[in-house]
Amino acid sequence: MRREAPPSTTITAPIRKGTQAWQEIEAPGGTRFPWHPESTYVRRPPHLTNLSAHPPAEVRIDRARILLRLGDNVTTDHISPAGAIPAAGAAGQWLAERGVARRDLNQYSTRRSNHEVMLRGAFTNAAVTNLLLDEAPPGPGGHAYTADGTHILPVHQAAPTYREAGYDLVVVAGRNYGASSSRDWAAKAQALLGVRAVIAGSYERIHRSNLIGRACCPWSSPRETTRRPTPSPASRSSPSRVRQPDRRHQPRRPAPAGGDGRPGDRGTAAADLLPAGAGLSPAPRHPAVRRPPRPLLVAMSRTDPDRVRYTSTG
Repeated sequence: MRREAPPSTTITAPIRKGTQAWQEIEAPGGTRFPWHPESTYVRRPPHLTNLSAHPPAEVRIDRARILLRLGDNVTTDHISPAGAIPAAGAAGQWLAERGVARRDLNQYSTRRSNHEVMLRGAFTNAAVTNLLLDEAPPGPGGHAYTADGTHILPVHQAAPTYREAGYDLVVVAGRNYGASSSRDWAAKAQALLGVRAVIAGSYERIHRSNLIGRACCPWSSPRETTRRPTPSPASRSSPSRVRQPDRRHQPRRPAPAGGDGRPGDRGTAAADLLPAGAGLSPAPRHPAVRRPPRPLLVAMSRTDPDRVRYTSTG
């Protein structure tokens, strides 16, 4: 005689009910997650705070400076590590100040919902070298000049000085930027540092898409981007301009290099904006907003090598 299968609710009921330990966990009700500012694991992400429901009509980068100039093959692990949090590092010290024992520091990957930890880990890999620095940094990992060019600090400390001074930030890199394993925090960390655009020789495809998802424009440069520049005070304090060229230029062909024709405006470099593929815009207006691709081109003047200007109204 064939037996009928019991109702699915009979089978799943014990699973839904959970164990005694699960039932004893206290959890508040409600439809919205109650953020706890003191949590060291889950904190409210700042990129979702005061976020408008509608993207701006225009994407504009008028004042920007180069935060980092990196070489070839910068991986996602160089940008945002996932391994053990070192006690002596900035992230480990931040956690220790909040009462976390050294044995409980855990890994970056387990604290990826805490932006304070992840930002302090960004670009801390010992292999990260900022080619803009004209002197040895005070420690291993990525360092950068402050906005006034007077100090060299870890990247997470240097970046806010530019925001306070009203500047956006650009990262310049060589070939194969964002290689290795896919890691969304490699893009999130740059966006939260204030990086509005990356100019690289080439990109790993997924990292390029992740940058676009964070409203960070991935640009490609046909010129050599990894040559060590000749350091000078002007290269840190004088902004350079990036302008949108004539619409007659075709996608993926560099715009004519040049500035505004002013005296001394020479030694320019050209860059074109990478089409990101179907359904992804190379000029994102809003975090996580995807639009059809529209080819745009930019050119950077080296008279003021740190300033970027970019406008899109399409």
